[in-house]
Amino acid sequence: MREREEYEKIAVCDMHEIRDNAFSKFGLQEGTLIHWRGTVQVGEDILLIGVSSGHLSQGICLV
Repeated sequence: MREREEYEKIAVCDMHEIRDNAFSKFGLQEGTLIHWRGTVQVGEDILLIGVSSGHLSQGICLV
C-alpha cells in the first residue's frame, strides 16, 4: 500500500508541474486537472483537463 501512496504523491506533483507550465506557456487564466483513482477498465478515461483563457486560441492550443 505504501508504494501506491508514494506513486500518488509523485503523480500529483507532476500534474501540478504540468499545469503550471501550461499556464506560463499558453497564458491560461484558470485550469483544473482531475485524475480518477481506483479500478478502471481498459480504454476508460482517467484524466479530465479543464481550462479557461482570455482568447479561444490560447485554450485550443492545449487540445
